[in-house]
Amino acid sequence: MLKMLLLFVLLTVYSYAEYNSSVVVKQDVDLNTTIASKKIRQKNIDKTLVDVNRSDTNMSNPSNIMDPIYTSENNMTREHNTLYKDIFDEQNQEADKALKELENYNSAMAEGNVTTVIAPTTYLEGPSVDDNSSMISTKTKLDDVSNLDIAKEQRKQRKEARKKEHEKPTGKVQQRIDTIVVKGSVLQGQIDQLTSEFISFKLVYGEGSIRIDYADVDTLSTEHEYHIYFDGKETLGYITAIKEHAFLELKHGEVEELITISKIDRLIISEKEDTSFENRMRNKFPYFSGNMDLGLEYESGSNKKRKLKVAGRLTRMRASFKTVLDVNYAYEETKTVDTVSVLNKHELYSFLEQDYSLSEHDLLIAEIGYDFDVPRYVDNRLYPSLGYGYKIMSEKKQWIQFKVGLGYVYETFLGNEETNRSSSRNHYVSGLLGMDAEYEIDDLAIINRVLLGAHFFYMPGIQNPRENWLLRYALTASVPISKMLSLVMVGRQITDDNPSPEIGNNKLTFDMYFRLRF
Repeated sequence: MLKMLLLFVLLTVYSYAEYNSSVVVKQDVDLNTTIASKKIRQKNIDKTLVDVNRSDTNMSNPSNIMDPIYTSENNMTREHNTLYKDIFDEQNQEADKALKELENYNSAMAEGNVTTVIAPTTYLEGPSVDDNSSMISTKTKLDDVSNLDIAKEQRKQRKEARKKEHEKPTGKVQQRIDTIVVKGSVLQGQIDQLTSEFISFKLVYGEGSIRIDYADVDTLSTEHEYHIYFDGKETLGYITAIKEHAFLELKHGEVEELITISKIDRLIISEKEDTSFENRMRNKFPYFSGNMDLGLEYESGSNKKRKLKVAGRLTRMRASFKTVLDVNYAYEETKTVDTVSVLNKHELYSFLEQDYSLSEHDLLIAEIGYDFDVPRYVDNRLYPSLGYGYKIMSEKKQWIQFKVGLGYVYETFLGNEETNRSSSRNHYVSGLLGMDAEYEIDDLAIINRVLLGAHFFYMPGIQNPRENWLLRYALTASVPISKMLSLVMVGRQITDDNPSPEIGNNKLTFDMYFRLRF
């Protein structure tokens, strides 16, 4: 009897121990079973795919195609192949999730943190869909990430950073970057110039700008806010897209607007982002740009000297029209103890040019010039002209323009009492030949960059070019000191049909002064 009681107690203790052990390892056994099932399913998938490949091979054999039994079986395989593959893929995903649970369970077992039993989970709902699957995450494969995806992710991060800055100012300004995709290549920087013909884009990781045709642009979006002038109107906002290489999509607030690129006159960064005096003036006078030169000299003593030099250039540019006004005036008077006052300079040279773009390279040009030069006895000279121009442009500061046409010259000359020469006048029909060019050199050793310019203007008489002509040419070199200030050196040659032998036909001047740009 005692033996029977002892045996009963031992059996009870053994059964309790077996129950606890089965509870702890239940999850492990179920998950390992899932692993084995996954391997079996994978073998079935491989076998099915092999069978399909064999059937495809046999289909190329005409004798097999004529076999009705083979054809029936092959059609059934093809009909159910897609369905089987979807089911296998779903089961594989379930097995992957089970493997993940097994890893977590084993880690917890190793740390001694398993105190309860979790029943095996059956995954029947299929793979979940993430709404942000197009964004880069920790689960994204590197092979699936493109340059555009990276740019979008960086843009999203900068947007979130700016939002946090707005909520809690830190004193630092988040960098804004415009993004343009050109033939699949992602470029980041800022729009430097946007016209009806091309985009000039300044890269964030280099110096200078590159010119991009709209036909090569895939997408365009900006983080900078721009002031756009088009078709006599203006708007302020962010560029969100380019449509059909011919339209810009602009967003300001909750309003979206579509702008025809061919009607754009000018694009300027908003005053909110750039508060400089120069940018405020550009927003106030969007169609105008230019420069002003001023030089003064005064000397008093045994010699008296007064000098004044004023020059300016004003340009008004819209989509198809460009107006340029050049004015140069100089005055110089000297007096010594032994001589009377002598007028060395009292001259004005002005020139107005109107260009109309027929195409990207072709221009219709109308010009009119007026000048006088008292020391050279030129009282008045007026010379209008009309012609055709051709412009070759590689970048904003690298271009050359040729022009040819017809003109008319009317001029009057002062008399000279010392030589008993009376006043006279002259007029003639002339031809027109001209050339203007600019070329910027950067990355120099001592100075940052130099802007070189050239101007050539020739109006020979049609009937007698040896007796009647006007010739002007000049070379300039401008060294920028700041955004608005430059040091300028100008060499200018003037040749014309002056009737005064004592004066001659040629005049060469060289000037150096500071230039204020706006």
